Amino acid sequence: MKNLSETEKMSRRRFTKYVGGAIAVAAVAAAGYGAYEMTKPQPTATVTPTQIVTTTQPATTVAPPPAAVSLRGMTTSDPNFYLWDKDTPITPGGLLNEYAKKTGTTVALERLDWGTLYEKSRLELQSQSPTYDYMCYDAYVRGSYLPNNWFMSWEELESKTGLPMDFAGMTQKIVRDCGTYEGKIMGVPSGSFFSPYFIYRRSLFEDPKLKDEFEKKFRHPLSPPNSWQEVTELSEFFTREISGKQWYGISLLMAPDSSSDEFYFRWLNMGGGKGGRHASMYITDENYEPLINNDIGVEALKNIVEIFQNKWCAPGGTEVAWVDITSNYFAGDVAMGYMWSCAWPGVDDPAVSKAAGDNGFHTLPLAPDGVNCHSSLMMAINRFGRHPEETYKFLQWLLSPEQDKRMALIGNNPIRTSTFQDPEVQANPMNANLWKMAQLPSVPQPDLPEFGEMNYEFSLEIQNAALGKKKVEQALDDTEAKWREILKKAGRL
Repeated sequence: MKNLSETEKMSRRRFTKYVGGAIAVAAVAAAGYGAYEMTKPQPTATVTPTQIVTTTQPATTVAPPPAAVSLRGMTTSDPNFYLWDKDTPITPGGLLNEYAKKTGTTVALERLDWGTLYEKSRLELQSQSPTYDYMCYDAYVRGSYLPNNWFMSWEELESKTGLPMDFAGMTQKIVRDCGTYEGKIMGVPSGSFFSPYFIYRRSLFEDPKLKDEFEKKFRHPLSPPNSWQEVTELSEFFTREISGKQWYGISLLMAPDSSSDEFYFRWLNMGGGKGGRHASMYITDENYEPLINNDIGVEALKNIVEIFQNKWCAPGGTEVAWVDITSNYFAGDVAMGYMWSCAWPGVDDPAVSKAAGDNGFHTLPLAPDGVNCHSSLMMAINRFGRHPEETYKFLQWLLSPEQDKRMALIGNNPIRTSTFQDPEVQANPMNANLWKMAQLPSVPQPDLPEFGEMNYEFSLEIQNAALGKKKVEQALDDTEAKWREILKKAGRL
């Protein structure tokens, strides 16, 4: 006999069940018929035509077992997404495996670099492809996603499945500013990200000899910075050899697309965006007139140029991008770092960080009218995907209070107030400082679809100023002119 496939085996079992049952019924009927024949009166013999009666077995419709659901998604390669399947004592085997065992639903995740995710996700969505069930979008470019009706409404799926998401328990300003479009929640945060989030090497800042030397030079105690001028002082002071090792004060973000963040961190914190449009990160007013070219803008850019031109920063020149800020600090020879809060998970893990166990965390005080910035890599459900309800069930579980706490304990930035306030989570100084920062005034990254182009042009002008090709004032004038041209072309001016 040939070997049978599982499908054939199932068919054979069904066939035997029903045919075997028919044989048994026929045997019982035959036995009864024989007994009756022996006792019934004998009829008068007559000749009648033979009739053949055939019976057809009723059709049976047995539903096949439900097919296992497989979900597929794509995100950036940021540290928080590696926590989803990280095997730890708190998440043994990883959360994705845990969900598969719990529900039978397998979840695949592709982690891509930022640029690849942006291009690939938009191509998939524009073509209405069902390949990916979920994806993340950076709130920085939400204006390129949300107006296109590519994502399912989270409230609609909550209603269909009957599984509550507890949106009110999430970091509200991120849900409102980064995930809501025309009154509908289209994205929810994978983490609560705030900037500029400061980290520093405690052993350097607490060294008695260095403290004495710093105070003599700058006329105030050595401590984490309380202004951007103090950031410059610390950059200068720590860029040198200490105890036979070369140190750098900070890493300066100077690559195309990236360097503008150095400006926004300073300009917003120093109060440069007063009177700006909230959803534009204050870089324009309500009429979309650019606002960065003001006195505080000049001061902020001069601060960047001074550090760059004096080389009070880690090497890399105009090629230092976001990921380099993290990797440089983890390498163990940078005294202080600042970046989005999502950059620092793992900094106290000796397996990946030479700074492990020697870190302090700090929030820079805001100037009058100053604000920080908030954002996230927002989770969204593909409107054209094959399994929107199953995708919702998975993300509802992954982003629930229970899992949010577990991920916070292994390094993620919490998304829920209950997690932030949990004593176990607060015991980590990184989380305690982040909760403090979350309660300060902040604005979202711009919702303008044109922001990507605006940001790139500005980053080139920052490089021009840093390389001495233009004066700071000229770089800002030229940026304003380019922004006006872009916004005018878009019909905003």
